[in-house]
Amino acid sequence: MKKSLKYGTGTIITIILFLGILVVLNLFSLKYFFRIDLTENKEYTLSDSTIKILKGLDDIISIKVYFSKKLPPYMNTLRQKVKDIITDYKNYGGDKVHVEYIDPGDDPATVHKMRTLGIPRVQLNIIEKDKAQIVNAYLGIGIFFEDKKEVIPLVKNVRTLEYDLTRAILKVSQKKLKKVGFIIGDEMKGRTGNINGIKNIIGKQYNVVTLSDKKKLTIPNDIKTLIVIGGQGITDAQLFAIDQFVMRGGKVIFCVDPVIINEQYGLRAFPADSKLFDLIYFYGVKINKALVLDRSNAMAAFSSGFIQFQIPYPFWVRVTKSGFDKTNPIVAKLESLVLPWTAPLSLRKDLNKKNLNITHLVKSSSFAWKVEKYFNISPQQKFNPLQKDLHSFDLAVLLKGKFTSYFTDKPIPKPKEENKKNQKDKNKEEQGKNEEKAKKEKEIKVIKKGKEAYILVIGNGNFITNSFLERFPSNIIFFLNSVDWLTMGDQLIGIRSRASVNRPLVEISDNKKSMIRYINMFAIPFLVVIFGLIKYGLRRRRRRRNRNEA
Repeated sequence: MKKSLKYGTGTIITIILFLGILVVLNLFSLKYFFRIDLTENKEYTLSDSTIKILKGLDDIISIKVYFSKKLPPYMNTLRQKVKDIITDYKNYGGDKVHVEYIDPGDDPATVHKMRTLGIPRVQLNIIEKDKAQIVNAYLGIGIFFEDKKEVIPLVKNVRTLEYDLTRAILKVSQKKLKKVGFIIGDEMKGRTGNINGIKNIIGKQYNVVTLSDKKKLTIPNDIKTLIVIGGQGITDAQLFAIDQFVMRGGKVIFCVDPVIINEQYGLRAFPADSKLFDLIYFYGVKINKALVLDRSNAMAAFSSGFIQFQIPYPFWVRVTKSGFDKTNPIVAKLESLVLPWTAPLSLRKDLNKKNLNITHLVKSSSFAWKVEKYFNISPQQKFNPLQKDLHSFDLAVLLKGKFTSYFTDKPIPKPKEENKKNQKDKNKEEQGKNEEKAKKEKEIKVIKKGKEAYILVIGNGNFITNSFLERFPSNIIFFLNSVDWLTMGDQLIGIRSRASVNRPLVEISDNKKSMIRYINMFAIPFLVVIFGLIKYGLRRRRRRRNRNEA
């Protein structure tokens, strides 16, 4: 009796202690939590960049999740994943992040608010009581800070949700948006594959300004990063403005094509001619007037008459993980990039490398070759390069350092004078403005030795046109990473790069291909023969032993 009582008391105490430990752990987890994430890119864990931004908030951010309660069963997983991510934001943000879940339902006032915010009502299929029905639902998120707001209109999946949320929080919490300037060459204007898409994407995070005045000798001081796409029609005044922007310690991205592609009358290519080539060469990088071809390439769709076909196209160079510089945040986590009709880059031979930090950001595979002078870019030709011509080429180079002005020994460009007829047509007010502008330009002095600046050179502008961004989303990742890193550091890069996963097969040499083929053909039969001989030898030895024993 005493033993059973003692045993029962011990069991009760053990249960009470176990429950007490569970209660303490639950209370502890409300404030401190951890998760073991075994995925390669830590897909279920907030990035360090997001955590840093959340912990650095100095005021309350409100996240309102507008999800309808009545959703099809197949949407429950999405709802739970969104809730998990939002919970992590709340846990890391603490009192600075306020989360609210709202079911818009059919309330007219809430539906009107959804319309005002730009969150659409979507139709989803649902099967209930053996009947297929269509239900209206909302799947949006709003981020609010003071009188500013950002909206994620439709959450289809959570692949880019962390980036979208963190970008929105960063944008509404900034007191003033940073400016990014564009100078666009004539060849990029009005073409089928224009760059409006990339400008709109960058505009979600920055104040985008297009600098279209070809006579202006200066770039506004509030421009943080300057993007120059294309080189046709660039004037001396624009060249001077770019040079002096670099001298002031500016950050510039040059995307200049070595050739002009004419797609209207078949695929034709002509060498490009631009003043930018000389400017960029003066800074230290030569954009060679050649085209890189690579065995690591993308599929391209072409038409011949009424027939359409899709084939590997070596002129569309696909850069894989091994072609990115592992130490630079812009490309460290990228998996893929496609550069169509791109130029090989090389450093100026007499470049003083001691004063510059040079990063070979993007390289082709070691199975690449180049063509120059005569550009036959037809997809139907035979691509048979010589083995001696195969090697890796620089495709994007980043320079950091103090540069000397291109205009050190050159006069300040003077804008071309307008004809007399146009001058007479101008009113006095415009003439007054022009006189004031001319006075300011006379006061401009050449900065001959610059502050520390960044110059990113890419021998390609086509890769960020609308048509290529749609085909190759990884191009967006690379370009946005470049803009973000130059403009505001690596706050968003780590988040965005995690969403880009593309792992094409690694190109191998012909010798390795032959070796693998012969191994597949002869290795297994050889092993079978060896196994048979061993088996035969063992059996023969056993028979001999049996005879001796008999």
